[in-house]
Order: sequence, then structure tokens, then C-alpha cells
Amino acid sequence: VAALYARRAHARLVWHVAHDSDVQPSLRPAVPGVSSLLSRFDERIIDYGIRHADAIVVQTQHQADLLLRHYGRNDSTLIPNFHPIPDNLPDKPSDPITITWVANIKPFKRPEVFVRLAEDFRNRPNVRLIMIGAPPLSNPEWPTLLAKIQALPNLLYLGGLSQEQVNHWLARSHVFVNTSESEGFANTFIQAWMRGTPVVSLDVDPDGLLASRMYRYCAGGDYHALRRHVETLIDDPELRRTLSEQAKRHSRATYSYRNIESLVEVLLHDTAATESDSPTNAIDSQ
Repeated sequence: VAALYARRAHARLVWHVAHDSDVQPSLRPAVPGVSSLLSRFDERIIDYGIRHADAIVVQTQHQADLLLRHYGRNDSTLIPNFHPIPDNLPDKPSDPITITWVANIKPFKRPEVFVRLAEDFRNRPNVRLIMIGAPPLSNPEWPTLLAKIQALPNLLYLGGLSQEQVNHWLARSHVFVNTSESEGFANTFIQAWMRGTPVVSLDVDPDGLLASRMYRYCAGGDYHALRRHVETLIDDPELRRTLSEQAKRHSRATYSYRNIESLVEVLLHDTAATESDSPTNAIDSQ
């Protein structure tokens, strides 16, 4: 719709990719109650919008590759996500070791995997697990999962929290765990890294960062590897400190608000082009 408006109004459209599913049709979840005919029509609309965007901003090189493969666009601009650099971080307590999970509780986020992790660590008295995310009250399976959560003495469920509260918990955590099937570039990764909290991911590894020695731990979809990685960090405080310092240095250099300057350059470039094209100009941004 924005692309069609932009063409008719002689405006420019800048589209910011927010998730890998935006540029990979097979990852888009089916819409409940929508017929296959309407779904195909929806795909055609999305296809039109992507092919007629004047500029596209991606979060990762992987998204740029998917954009080329599925839509033939090789002109995207890679600008990493950005967050404010935190000040005056608290010292992480030596006990208990806190493992934190943050996400909207949806099926593709796989919260049940984190609950399984809590069950596996229930006999470790020095380990506490924190789960943060708005409850899916319309999901009929949620009461069963909530009952499992409440039955585990080492797992504390805090519900949905503000970003400030999430950052508070991440700053005091020793490990952050992600169990999603897919992401764009999870902002929680950056929030954790900036606060010196190593990330262990079950599947998601944007541009191979978690497979590198910088961030270290992606389980490649293997639950047992996920558990081993978490256990390694629980038992090795020196390794946690090393990864914590590496994460703080690299994330603050890579994902700071300086990236806004790159985004503004894309916007200003299109504004200048629009002003020369037509007296009617606007930038539509999603």
C-alpha cells in the first residue's frame, strides 16, 4: 500500500527490514482463518511493495542475501540495529548465577525449551532462571505451560516488562538464552551484550556472530548443545568475565546510536531525490 501511494504521489519509499521472514516467504506464518487464495493475494501485495521500494535497509548480510535470492534486489543498505550505551552498570552478583529469557511468548519463540532448561537445572542451588514476556492469554496451551513454570522453584516468571525493566534484569544476569526459531536481529542480543551478558542461542545466529569466538555460543538447533553451553558458562566464571568484556567492547562499537547517522544518510539521499522529482514529496518509512 505504501509503495503504491509513493508511486502515485511521486514520493519515495524507504523500507526497513525487521525480520528474516520479511525477505523469506517460507518463514512467514500463516494467518489463521485466511484462505489460500487470500494468502496468495497477500504475497503478491508484499512482492509489489518490496520490488517498488526506492531504498531498502537490512539488519544483516543474511537478509541482504535473502532479498537478492527471493526478490532480485541487490541494492539494499546494511545498517545494524542500535541501542543507547548504558552507564553505571552494576556488578553482577556471584550467587546465584542468573539465566534470563526475554521474548513475547509465542509458539515460534519456543518458551517451552527454556522451561525444559529450568527443569534440567532444578538441582543446581546456585542457579536461578528468569523468564520475561507478555502472556499469550488467547493461547489454549498457555495455562498448561504456566502451571509447569509455577511448579519449578528455580524459575521466576515476571510477565511482560518495560524495556527499562528488561535492561535492569539483563544487567544483573550472567547468561541470556534465546530459543526462537527465527529472528531479524534480536534487539535483546544487543541489550544483553551491552550489559556484559553472554548470549546462548538455540538456533538464531545473525551473520554467524554466535559461531565466532567473539560471542561464542549457538547450539545449531540441538537442545543438548544448548544445555552444555549454558552449563559451561555456569561453571566457568573466568570464561563468563572474558566473554562479558568482549561483548561490551564489540557491541558498543558496533550497535551504538552512531548507526542513526547511516540511516539518516539513506533518508536524506531519498529526500534530495524526491525534491528534484516533484513538488509533492514525502518519505514513507516502515
